[in-house]
Amino acid sequence: MNRPSHLPEGVGSPSLRFVYRSASATHRGHVRSHNEDAFLLRPDLGVWAVADGMGGHERGDYASRQVAASLETMGSEGSLAALVEAAEDAILSVHQHLRERGLAVGSVIGSTVVALLLREGHAVVLWAGDSRAYRLRNGLMYRLSHDHSVVQSLIDQGLLEATAAADHPLANRITRAVGAGDTLHLEMELLPICAGDRFLLCSDGLDRHVADEEIASLLAANHDPEACAKALLDKSLALGGSDNITCLVVDITTASVV
Repeated sequence: MNRPSHLPEGVGSPSLRFVYRSASATHRGHVRSHNEDAFLLRPDLGVWAVADGMGGHERGDYASRQVAASLETMGSEGSLAALVEAAEDAILSVHQHLRERGLAVGSVIGSTVVALLLREGHAVVLWAGDSRAYRLRNGLMYRLSHDHSVVQSLIDQGLLEATAAADHPLANRITRAVGAGDTLHLEMELLPICAGDRFLLCSDGLDRHVADEEIASLLAANHDPEACAKALLDKSLALGGSDNITCLVVDITTASVV
């Protein structure tokens, strides 16, 4: 199994203590008969995640739940680097399990994952697939993740306009997932956090219907994480809700010196 690069030595500001507030909202949408998304909120661990299952009813549910459950069982002690390594190990273990289970039944059983890890004044985003992470800071939104998908590859090559991605016939085709392929490479983004930052983790049921500009507007307009998650969910449902939708909002509310 491939392991992402470790964090640089010395990362972290242990003298700062941040307070986190978070909330989530999920829905099966207007078309699907069940919800294959799973999510995790563990502010006590500094871990949040969204997983979007694939493989059909029960298999997709199982895959996403396994991903979320693996991250929930991690310990709460240690440095940011230790937390990242534990998350990598947990997800890669699930990848191997789902890979073996899929081979046994002759079908891919997999899930996307996007996880947010907060510790020592920094955030690490880990992901595989097209579930996304965004950060809102001072009214400006930035997408932290880069989709592992066919349409994103076409966009990167200049063969497709981003505005046409949602309607492309291969819009559902992802190129990386937990449980798919012999090996899994988790992509990672490291960045410092500040009081006032707001993070959003979501499955593609949100961005399929809601443009980034509207997501940014809703993130900025709703002061409470619960209200914000619900507003994002409601907007996606109002614009079609053709897939499962999960929105998870994490706020960095205060910072104090330990």
